[in-house]
Amino acid sequence: MDKIYHIEGNTLIFNDGVKIIRYDDLHNSKDDLRSECKNIQKIIIPNSVTSIGSEAFSDCYGLKSITIPDSVTNVSLGAFEGCKNLTSIKIPDSVTDIGKYLFRYCKSLTNITIPNSVTSIGDEAFYRCESLTSINIPDSVTSIGNEAFFRCESLTSITIPDSITSIGDNTFWHCENLTSVTIPNSVTNMGEQVFKYCESLTIKCNKGSYAEEYAKRYDIPVKHIKSKVKTIERE
Repeated sequence: MDKIYHIEGNTLIFNDGVKIIRYDDLHNSKDDLRSECKNIQKIIIPNSVTSIGSEAFSDCYGLKSITIPDSVTNVSLGAFEGCKNLTSIKIPDSVTDIGKYLFRYCKSLTNITIPNSVTSIGDEAFYRCESLTSINIPDSVTSIGNEAFFRCESLTSITIPDSITSIGDNTFWHCENLTSVTIPNSVTNMGEQVFKYCESLTIKCNKGSYAEEYAKRYDIPVKHIKSKVKTIERE
C-alpha cells in the first residue's frame, strides 16, 4: 500500500485526496511512523480529509501545532493523546464533539477554543493538560464527561454555560489553582467529587440552586450571583 503522507523536514504532510487518517495507515509493520514522531513538529492535513481515527497521532511527542481543516467532521477518541509538546490546535466548526481521551496528557497545551458546533466534551478529554490556563465552553455544549479536566492544574476560573445540564464524576479533580467556577441553574446533575482537591475554589451560583446544594454537600464556599431577569415590555 502506498504511503498516504510524506515528510519534509519536521513537517508531516498528508497527500491530497486522502479522506480518512487511520492509526493503521501510520503504524504498521511496513510503515511505522512512531520512530519519526519525536521529530515531527507540524502536521498539514488537506481539505479532502473528513475523519481522523482513534489514536491516529497519539504519542507524537514532537508535535507542537496542528490545524484541522473544515472538511473534518469526526475526530475519534485519543487522536492526540500523549502529544506532550502540543501547544496549540485549531478545531473547526465542522466538529460536533470533543471525544474521549482526545487531548489526554497533552501537558503543554495552554489554551484551546471550542467551536459552537460542539455539543459534548467526553470523558478525560483534557485529562492532565497541566498547562491549560483557559478554556471557553460555548453555549452549544450540553454535557461534560467524567474527569474531563482532571488535574488541569493551571486553570484558574471557568464559566459553565446555560446549555449544560450535567457534569460528570471528578471533572475538575485536583485543579489546584481553580479559584472560581460559575454554575448556572440549568445544571441539575453533578457527579461524585467534581471539585476534589480544589482547595481554593469558590462556586458562583444562584441562591437555592442545585449548584448551591452540591457545594454545601462538599463544604465548598459559595458566592451568590443574581439571576437573569427577563424584561417584559408593555404594549
